[in-house]
Amino acid sequence: MEDLGDNLTSGLISFSSDYERKLVYHQFGHQEPRRPVGAFYFENPMVRMKTLQSGFTLIELLVVIAIIGILATVALPYYQGYMIRAKLVEVENAMATLKSAVSSYRQDKDSWPDCPDINAIRTSLGVGLGAVQRIFNISVAMNDGSITATVQNIHSMVNNKTIILKPVPSASGDGSFSWAWDYGPGFPIQLRQRSYR
Repeated sequence: MEDLGDNLTSGLISFSSDYERKLVYHQFGHQEPRRPVGAFYFENPMVRMKTLQSGFTLIELLVVIAIIGILATVALPYYQGYMIRAKLVEVENAMATLKSAVSSYRQDKDSWPDCPDINAIRTSLGVGLGAVQRIFNISVAMNDGSITATVQNIHSMVNNKTIILKPVPSASGDGSFSWAWDYGPGFPIQLRQRSYR
């Protein structure tokens, strides 16, 4: 017992917890050694190791920066493509609205409207597209009812290119028709409607 008490006072015994240390010191009636003010004292060497290894090394930080750079390089073109595609949807929605008006005109008059520009579309069909800032010009062909829109204010890849929505007669020959997307020359394939690619 005396040897254990001597070891306690000399600090040769390490404890796994503060509770264990206090219990043993209390059993042998020894006073706990005073710790120096402003210093950390750990009996457990694993705790001491963890305390010394806080923070990141320079290599770890460089690896993280490199990974972020690679991800940004790969993801940026995809993000740009999605942004262009989202703006093109505005043009396609405007053309789909006009498609409904053209279909109604065809059923009522049994002919296609002659609308060479936005003003004629508003006058003949009652569809106002002047507020759509991404359309430079839009027209409806009198011979086949095709709706052609020239794109602007989106991106240099698609500006001044044309999107076409054209009626396709039914194979049954009953006078009904469906609509299909088409694109002018030079329109990027990856930005076209999925059904057209």
